[in-house]
Order: sequence, then structure tokens, then C-alpha cells
Amino acid sequence: MLSEAEINAFIADGFVAIRQAVPAGIIKSCQDEIWAVIEAKHEVRRDDPATWRDPVVRISCPQSEAFAAAGTQPALWEAFDQLIGEGRWWRRRGVGGSVPARFPSQADPGDAGWHIDASYEKDGGWWVNYRSRARGLLCLYLFSDVDADSAATRLRPGSHRDTARVLAPRR
Repeated sequence: MLSEAEINAFIADGFVAIRQAVPAGIIKSCQDEIWAVIEAKHEVRRDDPATWRDPVVRISCPQSEAFAAAGTQPALWEAFDQLIGEGRWWRRRGVGGSVPARFPSQADPGDAGWHIDASYEKDGGWWVNYRSRARGLLCLYLFSDVDADSAATRLRPGSHRDTARVLAPRR
């Protein structure tokens, strides 16, 4: 699945894009489910931009067949095996986590800064360490097209190395 050049880029940059890993029909089903939850819980209507008042709303990822299909695509699982080793990761049935839905806005969404994935819970809070206990990969699924003007996820090549250097003395 991943070429040697992509694996080397992952090691150097800390991320790799696996494009078109999820079939369009599954993506469409996931989008429809996301909109159904947003409409029910946030009074936002897909076909009415006047209801898109907040710059971002978050929902828990649906635990449905569509999301199970999205998260278990053979192309993804093969890439995960290549990156961290076969049998070294939990074969989750689905996507999990939260789904941020962003809307056109000049307002600060409150979560547009840099992100570091916390690796474990301790004393009621999330903690990180340079070993990233029990973590191997953070998989980000994009269920719609994005560009620089539509709240694209920003990734900083090499930041995994910078972060490790900052965290290592605080073991």
C-alpha cells in the first residue's frame, strides 16, 4: 500500500496522507449521518447556511455500519501494519473519537491552535510523555474536501520530533 518513499516521509514528517482509502459511497453515508446528528442536536440545517452560527460544532463519532466500514478499510489497515507493525495495534471497528464540523466564520472556533494527542489519563486529566504510552498512530479522517479557506487541518512536518525533545526531560 505505502511506498518506501511514503514510509520514509512518515518517519521524517510524522504523518502521511492515505488518499481515497475509503470509497465515496461510504463517505457519503458518513456525511449523511454526521448531518443527521448535527441537525438533531445543534439546530443546524444542512441546506440553510443561516443556521450555521457557530464556527464549529462537535459530535461523538457515530458507531454505525458506515463508520465501521470507513475505519476498517483494507488499505488503511495495511498502511497501519506497515507503519507500526502487524499485530501491534488495536483493530478498532470504526473511527471513534469526536467529529468537528466546521462552518464558514470569521469567529475564533476555540480549537484552531496546534494539537498534541494526549496518551493516557491520570488524576482526571489527559497527560502526554515522550513515549506516548499505548499510542502508535492518530488517524484523522476527512469526510469532506477542505482547502486553506475551509478550516483545513494543519500539520507541522517534524513536530513529533520537536514535541519529544520538549517532553523527554519531564519523564
